[in-house]
Amino acid sequence: MFSRLADQYRSVVKDLVMSLHALALSLQKQGIVATCYSCDDGHDRDGNGASFVAELGDQHLVRFLVSDFGIS
Repeated sequence: MFSRLADQYRSVVKDLVMSLHALALSLQKQGIVATCYSCDDGHDRDGNGASFVAELGDQHLVRFLVSDFGIS
């Protein structure tokens, strides 16, 4: 059961990382400062994640950290 949940979570992380990359590109095209950096330790299934940051003006930032260990 835990193995299946871990596989599902890894799938969610992979999808979220792809979505954050797409969001960063879309925001950049609109002139908004946004970046998304991927983290990968070289293994196919472990260590995937990303750091997403977007500047929303008036000194406001949005930041997502996504990894196999959690989402914040």
